[in-house]
Amino acid sequence: MVAMATRRHPIQRLGRRVEGLDLGPVPDASFIGGMRLGRSSRRSVGGLNITLPMVQLDLFPQGLRMHASRYAPESMVPVWEASYGELAEVQPVGRIRGWSTGLRFRTGGTDQWVIFWTADRDGIMTSLRTHGVSVSPVVQRFQFLDPGR
Repeated sequence: MVAMATRRHPIQRLGRRVEGLDLGPVPDASFIGGMRLGRSSRRSVGGLNITLPMVQLDLFPQGLRMHASRYAPESMVPVWEASYGELAEVQPVGRIRGWSTGLRFRTGGTDQWVIFWTADRDGIMTSLRTHGVSVSPVVQRFQFLDPGR
């Protein structure tokens, strides 16, 4: 029998993996939502938006991971990981509950960012704080053409 090679979907290249980050098998908390991945260039409008309930955010003792929820094929949702120490910003964005509420995570140095769309923003913020993550208390208006700003 010949084993077939698994090909990665091009969307997977938009994700962020942290080599050596040991997140463990069971998260401390999990949330279902959506994701908006951006580009680090301020002049670029591009990126990828994945709607609710296609993405799962898992919080572990050392960091976080966003990946496909049970409602989406794994190949269609990039994995985005970060250790808590890498996070330069956790910013609540959007004010229309159920439509555009989320949290923007930005890593230091590379200016990479991702928004996790959620109806339970307060619950996620509380869980992040219990892991020692600083979360801005000010909700920022969502900028459709430049969500990384």
